[in-house]
Amino acid sequence: MRGRNLSFRDRLLVLGVSLTAGSLLLLGAVIWWNNHHLREVSYVGCLRAAEAECDPIAESIDGFAMTAAWPWNTRFGKISIPRQS
Repeated sequence: MRGRNLSFRDRLLVLGVSLTAGSLLLLGAVIWWNNHHLREVSYVGCLRAAEAECDPIAESIDGFAMTAAWPWNTRFGKISIPRQS
């Protein structure tokens, strides 16, 4: 196939299509990166919030368990409840 000369109109059309496709690809890459970063930040934030809420609840349950076991400790000997540190 021989190389042919493109008219000015065809050159402008190719330039317009190239600029449009390039800008769409760039915009898509930026949106994908932002979405990925936002998901990562929200995941870490949710984990921190869950840990912050679960620690006091676990300590309360542990306290209730120790309080509920208190009469058993005095009547039937010491009951050992393993504690996690």
